[in-house]
Amino acid sequence: MSHTAPFLKQVAAHYYQQGAEELAKRRFIFPSKRALSFFRHHLSQLATARPLFAPRMETVSEFMHSLQPQVQILDKTALLFKLYQTYCEVRAERGEMTESFDEFLYWGNIILKDFETCDRYLVRTDHLYRNLRDIKEISDDFSYLTEEAREMIQGFWGDLPSLQSISEDDDKGYKKRFLSFWECLAPLYERFTTSLQAEGYVYDGLLYRRAAEAKEEVLDQLAEDEKLIFVGLFYLTPSEEKLFKTLTKAGRAEFCWDAAVEVVHDTNHPASKYFHKLCKEFGQVDGPWKEGARTHHLPHEVQVIECSSLLSQAKGLPTLLQELNIAEATENLEAAIICPTKASFSPPSARYPTTSAVSTSPSAIRWIAHPSPSC
Repeated sequence: MSHTAPFLKQVAAHYYQQGAEELAKRRFIFPSKRALSFFRHHLSQLATARPLFAPRMETVSEFMHSLQPQVQILDKTALLFKLYQTYCEVRAERGEMTESFDEFLYWGNIILKDFETCDRYLVRTDHLYRNLRDIKEISDDFSYLTEEAREMIQGFWGDLPSLQSISEDDDKGYKKRFLSFWECLAPLYERFTTSLQAEGYVYDGLLYRRAAEAKEEVLDQLAEDEKLIFVGLFYLTPSEEKLFKTLTKAGRAEFCWDAAVEVVHDTNHPASKYFHKLCKEFGQVDGPWKEGARTHHLPHEVQVIECSSLLSQAKGLPTLLQELNIAEATENLEAAIICPTKASFSPPSARYPTTSAVSTSPSAIRWIAHPSPSC
């Protein structure tokens, strides 16, 4: 396999050469559906001589869920209702008033995102929210400043409240209620996650935290002779790092890092240092991509065509493909139509002229709904 071939094609060829029996024992894990689709395509091109059983292929998120099949990921709407119910319980126990669900909805979405981030990064939420509460109290306290000092600072920053507004807020209890909101976040997280897990539910971030903290227990979910191959990952959250170290220590995982990315060769760039840190901690499969020959798969020029709506995109796409001379069916993957969401699939594909010279064969054009970097 040429060193200038795409990274995923090199990985597919490397493991295909080990034989069909060994390939079937491998379990390939990718950062996105898009990378998985390209890898499957390259593997299918190699397996033209004889049929074989395709190895198991999945994304990191799917892999995490497979380690905990006993739990179910709850959708966002259900999570918001569950969060509000728990929020009301926590506030009631503290003798504090609660907002209506409509008023809570905006903050509820933010709280869910914060919980998601805390879990993926294995943050101690009790420490975090206690510190945030203290910071908010300090940042809103200007009573120690003289009037002259307050005017000078306010002239520079432009957002400090006046003495009159501070005293009015204290009289109305706004500041007290504001701080009480931050105080309830730590017990809210604890009760919310405990209640979810008791009912057999999780959200993505909690799934990652559970997998990372399970340690050796995750090995019980793997087949005895199954080998995990992580392909094309780069930035890892602390929860992923912790889990992958457990798998590596047990000899159940190996990693294929893409060293052909230009920024990896810039030793002064933080990404280069982080890449070499990953290779040192998790190892690098000894394949043709290991040396990271600098290749340029991206075009030197990018043309942007503005469209007023999704419908205009759908109407113009077939004509554009014909003008680019990539309409003929071929064994090679010549074009990838990347849509921002799965909902964007239908309009373009419905307008595709199957009776013309444009081919809808998967070997000619690949439809992918994912905005991740190309592989």
